[in-house]
Amino acid sequence: MFIGTLETHQAEAVDRLRTMPRALLADVVGLGKTVTALAHICDLYERGELGRPGRPIWWVTSANLIQQAVNEMSKFTPSLAVIDQNHTLFSPNKPKLMDEFRSAFPRGPEVVVVSFEHVHQHSLTLLKRFGKPAMFVVDEAMAVKNFQGKRHKELASLTRRPPGSASARVLAMTATPYENNPLETYALMRIIDAPGLWSRADFDRFVEYSEEYDIPGTNQRVEAQPIGWIPEHVAEFREFFERYTIRRTAEDAQLSLPVHVGDRHRFVPLTVRQAARYKAFENVKGAAGHTLRTLAGRSAGEESALVDAFMDWLENESNGERAVVYCESLGVVKLLGEALDALGIGYRSIEGQVATKYRNRYVAEFNDASSDVRIFIGSKVLEVGLNLHHTCRNLISLDASDNPQREAQREGRIRRIGSPFATYRHLTFLPDTPVARTKVDSLAAKSRNADLLLGAPAPTY
Repeated sequence: MFIGTLETHQAEAVDRLRTMPRALLADVVGLGKTVTALAHICDLYERGELGRPGRPIWWVTSANLIQQAVNEMSKFTPSLAVIDQNHTLFSPNKPKLMDEFRSAFPRGPEVVVVSFEHVHQHSLTLLKRFGKPAMFVVDEAMAVKNFQGKRHKELASLTRRPPGSASARVLAMTATPYENNPLETYALMRIIDAPGLWSRADFDRFVEYSEEYDIPGTNQRVEAQPIGWIPEHVAEFREFFERYTIRRTAEDAQLSLPVHVGDRHRFVPLTVRQAARYKAFENVKGAAGHTLRTLAGRSAGEESALVDAFMDWLENESNGERAVVYCESLGVVKLLGEALDALGIGYRSIEGQVATKYRNRYVAEFNDASSDVRIFIGSKVLEVGLNLHHTCRNLISLDASDNPQREAQREGRIRRIGSPFATYRHLTFLPDTPVARTKVDSLAAKSRNADLLLGAPAPTY
């Protein structure tokens, strides 16, 4: 059923997953988790463990990754009957459409691809429409890392093992099983319903919390927040975590992925207008002041020191090569586009409002070495699911995120299996402000906490 050749680490994962009905596949970015999951599904089908025909597989992912998942299934598992929530026959209400559905899916679909939001809003309809799933695949599972959120609760209720009845397999996937704090990792374990998982209250003994404090000059109180692991207890949780998790680095898999070269970050002085705006917000207290100062550090009106720094890099350091550019605000996306337009440099830009069909076209153009699209600009939507490594080894971030694992996800767009390059760059331009310098320190602290659980060091910030 599977069409393609697996790398050794992927084949090993398929073998291990047979005996792991509740599992987290957490290989680092670029090692081909989607292909591994599809090979695992085929392996289970061929062994008769899912039934064929039988109950479908629910493949749950972010809305903007649905088409990519379907494309991968068409390539590697073409014999599987796949339907996604955007398919015209997904909800046939008219007799003619129902006939078309039965003709297209005589045994019913074997894989149903839906978004987290669709599951949250329509779980009962999905169960009635397609029946109880034989397996859940939860792609980019950190999208439901808020265990108190409605989307997490709905999905966790579906994947929970019902007492006394046959339970579906669950395979969650993420390259970033630790992002900001331990409670997010706990949420992943709840999604797969890992046997023996501690209750939420008992899990607190692994978690270090910040102290509560009042913001001077305001009536605001900042509650205690989870900030990391209690070092003397993390080994116990790590032993539990590894029981249900498969995670390999490129070194573990003996793959020759591109290695990083050059600076990791550079601080950039603000323009005169930005500096004036930043200073005007210095005395604004609390979260509002932090947000205003952050935005001032990125741009003010038509000025952005970050855009200026990138254009200087493009002229003097890029050697004419292509680059993927991440922007932390849409205002900077706009200003960068205008700067490239002024010089006649070909680019494409993707943010949340860009339709999927255009995203796919833009990616194809950027990956085409003969096209004049030299720069690929985007916001957070660029961080997952896209393969941009075919013609590019340069990644530039205009300001950093607050999450070191998001930075790793960005790198994974160009540091992947099949890259023709031996090296890659990830250079982050940051405004030279107290806010940005504090952010760099926070990223480093979060990376150290990830290391306590995962062992492999994250990029140095």
